[in-house]
Amino acid sequence: MEEKNTIIVTDLYEGAYYWLHQVEIQAITCEQVNGKISCKITFCGSNLAKLQYNFYTNKCMVNLYDFRRAYNKLNSYIYEAKKKYRQQQREKIEEGAA
Repeated sequence: MEEKNTIIVTDLYEGAYYWLHQVEIQAITCEQVNGKISCKITFCGSNLAKLQYNFYTNKCMVNLYDFRRAYNKLNSYIYEAKKKYRQQQREKIEEGAA
């Protein structure tokens, strides 16, 4: 059984590339950075080191249609995570004001 590695990314293109290669999304977390919401995507998989090497050495090849679908789906997950984060922040403010 291969050991699974974990990687955290903020780049949607990089994330879509990993996800396209059946790497599991473990978590999406959001935080405030310079007044904007930034999301981190945690991936888990056994082939992450090779995929990361290929991505950063410009050796990754993908089917454009499949990549576009993966990117759009990942982008929708990010949108939902940001929406949830904003709601949680509003609730914290309301609780503090009460």
